[in-house]
Amino acid sequence: GWGAGLGGFLGATVGAAKKPKPFSDLVKDAITNDQYVVIVETLSEQETSQTQDIIKAAVGDYTDVAQA
Repeated sequence: GWGAGLGGFLGATVGAAKKPKPFSDLVKDAITNDQYVVIVETLSEQETSQTQDIIKAAVGDYTDVAQA
């Protein structure tokens, strides 16, 4: 489901943070392999909180690599 796909992508992103591969390549690879990619930029703590609530309601539990 959504949660598994998003979790897999985020897990790959965490692992890739240790490698020199650019983030844009990770996004391209995910899309090429029929994965869903959600990238969100928030400008305040309130927007971040609201976005986390919306994503969790839509896909279930997830790991936010920026906050982990």
